[in-house]
Formats: sequence, C-alpha cells, structure tokens
Amino acid sequence: MKITSDRLIFFLLLMPFCMIAPLTAEAQSKELRNSGYSKEDYLTYRKHDIYIQYGTPSIAELAPAMSDRTIENNGMDFDHKNHWYSGIAAAGYNYYFRHNITFGGYFSAQASGMSMYDERGRFVYDNNVTTFTVLANAHWIFFRRGATELSMGLHIGVSYMDESVSDFDPSVIRDFKPENSQSIRAAYHLTALKARFGGNVGGFVELGFGYRGILNAGMSVKI
Repeated sequence: MKITSDRLIFFLLLMPFCMIAPLTAEAQSKELRNSGYSKEDYLTYRKHDIYIQYGTPSIAELAPAMSDRTIENNGMDFDHKNHWYSGIAAAGYNYYFRHNITFGGYFSAQASGMSMYDERGRFVYDNNVTTFTVLANAHWIFFRRGATELSMGLHIGVSYMDESVSDFDPSVIRDFKPENSQSIRAAYHLTALKARFGGNVGGFVELGFGYRGILNAGMSVKI
C-alpha cells in the first residue's frame, strides 16, 4: 500500500497522543494504588465535579436579626424589624488535583431585607440587599470509602452588595432621605465539614462559617 505524504503527516501527529494516553492512565492508576485506599474506594473517581447547592443565610446576614442594636443611616439611628432572607443559591466547579485535593470556583446569589423604624416606632423605609459572591476554593478530602467522601475547605474571593431603599415615607422624618449604595468587599468561607454521598451523580451537605452560609445541601455530577 502506498503511503502518501498526507497520511504520513497524520500518523506522525497521531503518535504522541497514542503514547501519552496510556501513560496518563498508568499515572492515575499508580496514584490510586499508592494512596493507601482500596480499589473499591475509587469507583467514582473522576477529575471534574460540577455542582449546584442551596443554603441558609450567612452569620453576617443573620447578625442584625439576632441583635437589639440600632442601625445608623445618615447620622440617625433606626430599629429594625421584619427580617427576611432568600437563602443562598449557588453553583460551582471542583478539579481533583490529586485523589484527596481539589481546587475550584464558586458563584452565588442571595437577597435579604428588613424594615426600618424610628425611635417612636414609626415605619420609615424598607432596606433590601442583593449580594453576589465569587470564591476560589481548595478542599482536602480526609476520608473516602466507596461512594462516601468527607472533606474540609477554605474559600477566598470577593462579594458585591447592592443595597436599595423602597417604600420610603418622607413625612415621618424631615430633612432625611435614605440612599441606595453599592459596595465590593473581601469574602471568605471555612467549610468545617462536607459530606458527599453517591457515585458519579451524588448529593452532599456541608457545615461552615462565612459567605457560603451556615448549612448547605446540593447535588453534584462527576465527569
């Protein structure tokens, strides 16, 4: 059979991929063998993990509702009541750098609000806050058996807050007008414990402190 120059170039380009693929598979297999875990622990071992989750508000959001302290706005103190929270809806991605270490990213959106009253108990305005958070994270998987993973993690990033005023009653307080505001601040989160159950499609719950909320639950897909 005559080999043309085009075919020769094609085979030359294909050869590195044919050589790298077995080496990559062997490297991953060696990593698993040397990790100290049994073969059954890696029935769900994949490099990529995509997830969605929903969680309770963070400590920072819950703090005003748990405090009797007044909130200052333009030099005036207000009592706060009727707190509400949407919870934290989020999506993220993790890459398994090693069998027990992941790096990834996270994006969340949430809303909250409260009603502001003057010192005489008269309603003045509603204060609403929408928050978007982006975090980079690292997780350490310290336990894995079959389809169960236990891990802890650290998250660092930024948070954008849009604070708006609604239903303002100017007749209550003269010469006072609350203003909308936007701010960007550093964000963090410490995951004390995350437990994942299931195979390539699984569910998880996590407990932590910071901008991801106190308690979260969700589902993830490993590919």
